[in-house]
Amino acid sequence: MNVHLGDVTLHVRDSGTGIPVVLLHGWPDTGDLWRHQVPALTAAGYRVVAPDLRGFGGSSKPTDLAAYTAPILVADVIALLDALDIRRAHLVGHDWGAAVTWMTAALAPDRVASMTALSVGHPVAFRSVGWRQREMSWYMLLFQFAGIAERWLSADDFRNLREWSAHRTSSLSSSGWRTPRR
Repeated sequence: MNVHLGDVTLHVRDSGTGIPVVLLHGWPDTGDLWRHQVPALTAAGYRVVAPDLRGFGGSSKPTDLAAYTAPILVADVIALLDALDIRRAHLVGHDWGAAVTWMTAALAPDRVASMTALSVGHPVAFRSVGWRQREMSWYMLLFQFAGIAERWLSADDFRNLREWSAHRTSSLSSSGWRTPRR
């Protein structure tokens, strides 16, 4: 279903009844990332909400970069809870969804029953982990400059994208990501 939240519409999967659990996906996924977890959670008696976050899948994709700031992404989560008449929910986030989960818990703690972050630690911890972690997180910097990631990922008929998103193999770094070709 689609849920209208003012300036954006989010494509949302909403199933089950009971205590609400909101599942927030990472990049470059959609709410379908959680397709294997949803049946188990609904069978356990939970209401499961898995949106495509703004900019992903069937949801609106604003072109203005300012439409993707942390306060706006948190506002999307809160507006979604409001639209679905959910006062508090358990939030589970993976990758970019984990970052949104951390931000939502920090900025709207009264709306969060609990939070689980997969693959992304607390922002303060991330800042203090040192150069090795920053090296493994090189790709975050790639997306900070308009056009750079698009150019690099699409080069050589999208070879970099295919290699970067390939399944983990022994040739990958310990972080599971290939380092960029020079």
